[in-house]
Amino acid sequence: MTAPALTAPALLAWAFLAAEDPFAGEGWQRLRTLWSELGTRFGMGQAIPALDVPAGLSAGPPADRPARRLLAAVESVQAGVWQAALRLDDRIWCLSAMLAPPRSEDGADTAEVWARLRDAWPGIGDGPGHLGETLAFLGLYPDGAGVSEVTAAALQAVPPPAPLGWSGRRDLLPLPGTAGPLCCWETGTDRDDGRPRRRLLLLAPRAGESAADELTWTTGDGELPPLGRHLLTASALRYQVRVFDEGEVSRRLRRALDDDSAAGRAHLLAEARQVRKRLERLQVAAERLGDNLRTGGLDGPGNGPFADDHWLAGSFRRHLTDEMEALDLELTAPGQDPARPVVILTALGLEYAALRERLAGHRVVRDQTGTIFEVGTLPGCPRPIALAEIGEGNATAAVLTERAAALFKPEALLFVGVAGSLKADIRIGDVVVATKVYFVHGGKEEDGGFWSRPRAWDAPHRLDQLARYVHRTGTWPSAVHFKPIAAGEVVLDSRTSPLARLIRERYNDAGAIEMEGAGVARAAHLATLPALVIRGISDAADGGKSAADARGSQPRAAANAATFALALAAAL
Repeated sequence: MTAPALTAPALLAWAFLAAEDPFAGEGWQRLRTLWSELGTRFGMGQAIPALDVPAGLSAGPPADRPARRLLAAVESVQAGVWQAALRLDDRIWCLSAMLAPPRSEDGADTAEVWARLRDAWPGIGDGPGHLGETLAFLGLYPDGAGVSEVTAAALQAVPPPAPLGWSGRRDLLPLPGTAGPLCCWETGTDRDDGRPRRRLLLLAPRAGESAADELTWTTGDGELPPLGRHLLTASALRYQVRVFDEGEVSRRLRRALDDDSAAGRAHLLAEARQVRKRLERLQVAAERLGDNLRTGGLDGPGNGPFADDHWLAGSFRRHLTDEMEALDLELTAPGQDPARPVVILTALGLEYAALRERLAGHRVVRDQTGTIFEVGTLPGCPRPIALAEIGEGNATAAVLTERAAALFKPEALLFVGVAGSLKADIRIGDVVVATKVYFVHGGKEEDGGFWSRPRAWDAPHRLDQLARYVHRTGTWPSAVHFKPIAAGEVVLDSRTSPLARLIRERYNDAGAIEMEGAGVARAAHLATLPALVIRGISDAADGGKSAADARGSQPRAAANAATFALALAAAL
């Protein structure tokens, strides 16, 4: 196969540095040095009038740092395109430069031109806050050339060194209005996931030169082009990978916790909790960066550099999750009291969803009978949260409360969900925290009627006091009431039924009615486990339950109960 001739060889360079303290000052001085070198080596000293920004950089970093802004742009008057721009984007300094000799040099050896431009590029150098640097060799291939022919031309022209097999890993990005794609390879020899320096090869069809320019270099308005935004995001992601360092810090802690004597364990546990929080912050950043990559526009068929960035975003998030779960196992192991979890049980799926959506890093844990708990983390809460949906009824609630107590040895257990109101001043959407739980179906039935044999369990003093403190010091979407709760075996939707009359006569101080609290309270009492029932009011138990449910009262009530319950969990 005869390789087609490549034309218009050029070099596009990108450098990314953190613009946040403590890196901003030193990073800015390194940018000033590089900016000065661009003037010395390539004659870039003229402002670009259309962009209306200065040609020089101030002595210190600008005090005003909006989310996105073009800070400076400069060009050379020599033939060809010799331009540079400096932007601030999402707390990152982004310097880009186009080194494109005049078309009169198209007859020169493409590999020699690329090598000369690469060697002339001054580089940003290593240092604190250095996120990444990318050099992209640019060129045009003849219209109508197939991908295999373009690949053959790339193999002949790319400057050494290049890794074995690089030509088989390519992305093909469609260009509007052209038949041929932008063919993209990564030709650098560093293949580590956290690599700070990358070398790309980007070849476009001649008819697609303008479209390729808008994708890779400029749209004429000073905004960061799609390639620049992708490389910025990928550089930030790979910087996070370097910070993570394959989980070395967390692995060291886990090994120490396995081997260390009890005397040093408290210090190691405190350090492990801090590392766990840092991993959670890394995961939040990785998720945001992955979302940015997905919406950045560089997505086409292939297995090249951009596909690799997308893969890394997902792989890194999974790696972080694995490390957090491994640390959680150490922090929730028997004897690790400072990090004992809080267990939260719900009866209904919508109650479970209201809690789960606020947790991060979900990890599935099953007990020996198959009950599924999801263990996650809550911002601001030092303890893991173990969450399970168990279904309705006091009997089920009692059994699974006992199983949760045995499995997790938790700091506390909360039962969270919806309930019906028994008081006129407790309205739909309000939250009721159970000061005690009544079991209303215990008793004896005779010819003369039903004789109650009441059972009641007071809320643990510590949890009751902490809940009241959380209530006093917080702001809530609805009223929070501290009242007894009645628990039975049926759904009550009447104010005149025998059960309603029974509750009014013998459990008159109850503020809400539900179907699981008695089972939870009884099992927790036997296990000496602190437990509290927290309910959001979804109906008035007055015959209007179906209408209230149709108006969306249950999700609202579940969300309000979840808000209070998670605030209480964070305070434990």
